Order: sequence, then structure tokens, then C-alpha cells
Amino acid sequence: MKRQKNDRRGSTLVELMAAMGLMCLVMTMAAGCMLSGGAVLRRVERGNHARLLLDQTLTLLQEELENSCGYIKIYESGLDTADREGALGPGRAIEYLDAAGCPTLYITEGCADCGIPEGVLIRRSWEPVGRGADTWEITAEEERCEEMIPLSRGLFLQIEYSFTEAAGVLISAEVSWRQEVIARQERTVSLRHEPPRITAVTAVKEK
Repeated sequence: MKRQKNDRRGSTLVELMAAMGLMCLVMTMAAGCMLSGGAVLRRVERGNHARLLLDQTLTLLQEELENSCGYIKIYESGLDTADREGALGPGRAIEYLDAAGCPTLYITEGCADCGIPEGVLIRRSWEPVGRGADTWEITAEEERCEEMIPLSRGLFLQIEYSFTEAAGVLISAEVSWRQEVIARQERTVSLRHEPPRITAVTAVKEK
């Protein structure tokens, strides 16, 4: 009796290599799609987080400025306000007297003395040392510097202030990620006590 011939044969090395190559190609394409989708998701999450931070920042500034008393003043830069006049146009820092008569300054340009980097909202305030109706003296011992809204790593906040025709202040803020603006927001704040807008020198260095 003849033995039946077995027609089954195994895969050759060439066929196996071709199958592995196709599998690697498919896996590479799938990984690329997953990475691309993950990058889009992270971008959306950063944008949502930035908008939330802007809303918190503008709400804080609105509450502070609405109750400003004495005077209100805008600087082109808030890095050195001693013996500086204010700006009628837009500026990066705003100063006012609070209800207790303490000078208060908001900046986003950093504070080297406190180690707070640029791009973070900082409130700097001093105990008032009177030299006149709208003039106070800078004394380092009485200075308080506080980081107001913590930002996630890589996010950068910039704020610009300008006076409106009515008794108010327009706040324009934006958050950037690696030099790309990912969120912008504006808010007009009405000043309840209508403090005078001044440009004269208000802060003088300690003698």
C-alpha cells in the first residue's frame, strides 16, 4: 500500500521576513496615530487649562481693582517704579491704593529678589510711608511680594492694562506655551470709587 504524499509545506524564510516587515509597518502606523492623537489631546488640555487660568487671573484683578481707592496708575514696566511717571497708554503694570491705604502693584515681569520668574502674576505691596497726598516711600523692609496664580510648567502669562474712556480699566491677558499663544482674554473693569488716574511720580526711594 502506497504511503500518501504530504502536500503541506512550511513557510520559507523569505515569506517569514516579509510577514514580519508588514507587521512592523502596521505597528509603526498604529503607533504614529496614537502619538498624534496624544499630542492633540495634550494641546486641548493645555488650552483648557490656560483659559481657566486666565479666567481666575482676570477675576482676581477685577475684584482688586474695583475696590481701588486713592489713585490708580499704569506703568509701561513694573520692574522699577521708584521715581517713575505713569503711562496714559497701555502698560504691563498697574498700581493703586487699596482700602487700607497700602500701595499695591501687579506685575508679570518677575522678581529677582524673591526668585519668582517672569510670566507669573505677582502682587507687590508696601506699608504706606506718607510723603504727600499721593506719594509714598519705598522701604525694602516693608515690601511684600506674593505669587498669586501658580502656573503649570511651561506656561507663560502676559498682561497689559489700559484706561477706558469711561471710569474703567481694560485688562488684556494671554497665556503662551513655548512662545505660542494658546489663550487670550479681555475684561473691562469698572472702578467703583472712581479713583483719579495719575501719571505723576507716586513711589520714591528711601533716602
